[in-house]
Amino acid sequence: GGAEEGVCAVLPRYVIRAQIEETGGIVPENLPAGLYLITSDDAGVGAALADRLEAEGVRAVELPNDILANENKLGFWLSEQAGPVRAVIHLAPMRHATFDDSVTLADWRERMERDVKSLFTLLRLTGSDLMSGGRVIAASAMGGHFARDILARPAAGHVFPGGAGNVGLIKALSLEWTQCRCKAIDLDFKDAPQKLAEYLFRELTLPGGRREIGYT
Repeated sequence: GGAEEGVCAVLPRYVIRAQIEETGGIVPENLPAGLYLITSDDAGVGAALADRLEAEGVRAVELPNDILANENKLGFWLSEQAGPVRAVIHLAPMRHATFDDSVTLADWRERMERDVKSLFTLLRLTGSDLMSGGRVIAASAMGGHFARDILARPAAGHVFPGGAGNVGLIKALSLEWTQCRCKAIDLDFKDAPQKLAEYLFRELTLPGGRREIGYT
């Protein structure tokens, strides 16, 4: 009717905010024996995490950067490793954390292939091991809030957002591989590499927890 023209429902606006999750009462698990694959961040986090894992008695290996975007090379390299693969810790999106107007389209495509799309290929090649009790972590360095605080913290606008694309993959993976522990973890590069590595190690040994975790 004419009297109701122009009337519409109020559209709600939802803002995602981080919530602290207490983990003090949760007993960490012992890591299962096997191969723990780490894609390199080139900032020392992967190396520190590998040392931490080796100290726990598991085999940790950093993948060479030049094979990530090449499926054939990646598959051949994996075939030479002694398994089973118990975890994939994807730190590549942290390699180039900054992003500004100087980045060319070619640079963008290269980063997306190597740092984001490569995770899908790596999981497909190791899925037969991981889907039964494995662990997958996709890390990013957007400040700990997945850059959702960009308005309050303008500097967050200069982080490479590609790593956020892995969050959706992790969510889908957790529904398909129900026996695999999948997490997306956002970190802040202001912390030392050893501290960031300890955060990642903690999440590997933590039973339960959310799929999206931020350490600010």
